[in-house]
Amino acid sequence: MDKDVLRIIILLIGLLVVAGIIIWNFFKYEQARKEFDDFEALNDHDNPPDFQDDFETQFPAKDSLQARIKVQTEKIKLSSIYQAGLNLLDPISKEVVNSPRMELPEVLQFSLIATDKQGFNGIELMEVLKDVGLEYGTLQIFERLDKRRLVDFGVANMVKPGIFPNIDVANFYSPGIVFFMQLDAVDDPVMVFEDFIRTINFVNMKLNGKLLDHKRQPLNNSTIHAIRQNLV
Repeated sequence: MDKDVLRIIILLIGLLVVAGIIIWNFFKYEQARKEFDDFEALNDHDNPPDFQDDFETQFPAKDSLQARIKVQTEKIKLSSIYQAGLNLLDPISKEVVNSPRMELPEVLQFSLIATDKQGFNGIELMEVLKDVGLEYGTLQIFERLDKRRLVDFGVANMVKPGIFPNIDVANFYSPGIVFFMQLDAVDDPVMVFEDFIRTINFVNMKLNGKLLDHKRQPLNNSTIHAIRQNLV
């Protein structure tokens, strides 16, 4: 066989292989995009329940919460991993020194969205929330309680009415969870906010979700620093 003909045949085979790879990657991308769009449509992440509007009715004021929470004698015990601190989003980061001041809502809400199509499984979710020292209360949400058994912040299911079931947990799945903190209802907002961020970091490290801030934007150190400046 002529060498030139052989070269042409080899070149054509190479082009076919490259074309096949490009087509395969295109179909993989389209399939992934379709699955993501289906998940977004199913869980309507762009329009999650507005816990701030319903806060007064869903989560009573701190004094009434205290009356409804069963008094326990043991102090909150955080896991060794949490106590060691996490640096995924550094709560004491100084990378942003002149963040603009922002107007904060009465109830600060950060969301952790599941990246898995099924959502967070109930058993894994509740184990992680307990590992970080949160307590499952009578309102069927998780809460961080201070030494006086008052609520510093809470964690609710993204799907209304925001509760986590206490039965058949293995078959429960949540598309996302909402961390909320009533800024004017805590004794030391800065200290509680640092705990708030560390808790979110720990939970996200375990569950590997997508973190969003109170404006439904990706949570980052710039936003955290700007909020901290408003709390000082």
